[in-house]
Amino acid sequence: MSPCYNCNQFPYVHKGKDFIHPEMGYVAHLRGFYTCVSKYVVYVLICPCGLIYIGETTQMIKSHISQQRSAINLGNLSQPVSKHFLEKGHSADQLRFMVLEMIPHLEMEEIENSV
Repeated sequence: MSPCYNCNQFPYVHKGKDFIHPEMGYVAHLRGFYTCVSKYVVYVLICPCGLIYIGETTQMIKSHISQQRSAINLGNLSQPVSKHFLEKGHSADQLRFMVLEMIPHLEMEEIENSV
């Protein structure tokens, strides 16, 4: 993933063409070019303690990450990521993210409707 350098989320981008799982060593090779404005994506959030969270969003990833960081900053314990960060004493500035894959719009709607 490449940061776009045009938004305030770019410092939190985990840069590179591969994602290596911090504990298992599994390597995910990125198959596309993704930036902060990518939508309909599967992403990974990386915690400083080594845990990861995999999620999906239809929003631009920069908007979604902004919401995740705001939840941490506001002390929101109802969201799994912010709850973990707050309970472990991490700050929102320690959150890193990377887009793993883009899913076409129609496939994402099917996934959302099946849940």
